[in-house]
Amino acid sequence: KIGILTCGGLCPGLNNVVREIVMEAHAAYGVPTGNVLGIRNGFHGFTNPDLKPLVLTPSSVENIHDEGGSLLGAARGGFDAMKIVDAVQEMGLNMVFIIGGDGTHAAAMKLDEEAQARGLRVSVVGVPKTIDNDIKLLDRSFGFNTAVQEAVHAIKCAKVESNSAMNGVGVVKLMGRHCGFLTAFASLSSQDVDVCLIPEVPFTLTKLADQVRKVLKNKGHMVITIAEGTPIPTSDTGKSVEGATEKTSEDVGMTGTASIEGDVGKWLVEALGKELGKDNWEDAAPSFKYIDPSYMVRGVPANVGDAQYCALLASQAVHGAFSGYTGFTVGLVHNRTVLIPMWMIAGGTRKVDPAGRFWFRV
Repeated sequence: KIGILTCGGLCPGLNNVVREIVMEAHAAYGVPTGNVLGIRNGFHGFTNPDLKPLVLTPSSVENIHDEGGSLLGAARGGFDAMKIVDAVQEMGLNMVFIIGGDGTHAAAMKLDEEAQARGLRVSVVGVPKTIDNDIKLLDRSFGFNTAVQEAVHAIKCAKVESNSAMNGVGVVKLMGRHCGFLTAFASLSSQDVDVCLIPEVPFTLTKLADQVRKVLKNKGHMVITIAEGTPIPTSDTGKSVEGATEKTSEDVGMTGTASIEGDVGKWLVEALGKELGKDNWEDAAPSFKYIDPSYMVRGVPANVGDAQYCALLASQAVHGAFSGYTGFTVGLVHNRTVLIPMWMIAGGTRKVDPAGRFWFRV
């Protein structure tokens, strides 16, 4: 008997993974109809009596991959290892597939430890997801390519807006609390971005304004991308404040992510406008066009590449569970599908290397 849940924020491909787990379990291992349960709203579904599990069958999940979001609902927090393992026992589950990021995996480890401490024959399996692409060891996480594709659409709109105005400056703020992979990949993919700002690379307003002047003088328009977690510089020394408050992976899995104080995108527009407004422009002062696609990059169905990747990860997760493994997650490492002990990805996140070849390309 199988339980499936989606934790954390939304990500393109969640429904694809749920669908493939159900299909693989039935087709490859003959799991009876009615023996796959969808746990609703993440960990809350184990302990909230109002959230009755959904019975998932091949027919009920047949078309869910065409929709964004999660059929089961996705939520943060609600974690209590003792109560959740109690619920797992009461439901008679033999396998629990938990779809989430590094924080969710840290919580899943606690469940696996508690289940083993009780001597339960339960496989706790993770399927890693995040549009931030910041999970350690993995080549990439599912949903990331789709999010990049959607982010590029916003950048293209910013390019049109800036190109249609005198000294137009398109500013696009994208998701990324602690890392800039989404912003950097979208900037690189669009080939339309003149300045890319991410949390890993400090900047000063003075140098940024100088670069804006240079680009506008050269071609009369430009596009700037900035990740939401990019710290706001407080001086020309590069020191900064704000951004997202750090939480450990375990904290995130148990209680949810921290909020980001302030809107760095709006600050950027206002600060640049004020700085550049001091200049004497021959034709017109810079005209800023601010675009914040926010959740639009993640609330969509998976694209073709991510759909294939989701199916691969889900099927391998099922095979691993039926092989008797527990406490593992799945992913591509050096382009090979592998089973990874949860602790190896639950201990933090990776970030863009400012000295690396990828950032050099950006």
